[in-house]
Formats: sequence, C-alpha cells, structure tokens
Amino acid sequence: MKNPSQSISSIVVSLKDSSKMVNYKIQKTENGMHEIVEIQTGNIIGGNLDMSQAKTSCRHLNFGGGFDGLTPSFFLQKTKFSYDEDSFFV
Repeated sequence: MKNPSQSISSIVVSLKDSSKMVNYKIQKTENGMHEIVEIQTGNIIGGNLDMSQAKTSCRHLNFGGGFDGLTPSFFLQKTKFSYDEDSFFV
C-alpha cells in the first residue's frame, strides 16, 4: 500500500509543474468585460469578452492553442479590411 503523504506530495509537485505552463490570464476591464493577457509580454490577445468566453479562450490558449506565451507581433496588429463589391469576382 502506498503512503498517503507520498500521494499528496506528488499531487502538489504536479500542480507546481503545471503552473509553469500558464502563459495567459484573464483581466477584467473598466467596462466590466474581460480580456486575455499574455503574461510574459503583457500583450492583450483578445478583449471585450464575457467571463464564460474569457475562461474558454484562456483555457484553450494555456493548453497549447496559442504561441506558448510569445505571440508574434503581426498577429496583434489591427488591420482595416474593405473590398469593392463591384470588382469582386467569383
């Protein structure tokens, strides 16, 4: 039979190790909404989210759905997109 204290200490160690993987956090904004912030860089990855959306997105990013805390700057630039319907061919 395993020693119960060994099991508890292994859980604590695994929790400490998993905390190193957290690269994104949720931050509440002044308007009451939430944004996803990259911890290492301070870059805002996504914003104007309700808490449920923020939790889902943050969890996705922290489990490998992003750039491991180092999102390239060109992904963060806002772009203006427009097109002329008259010159759009299908």
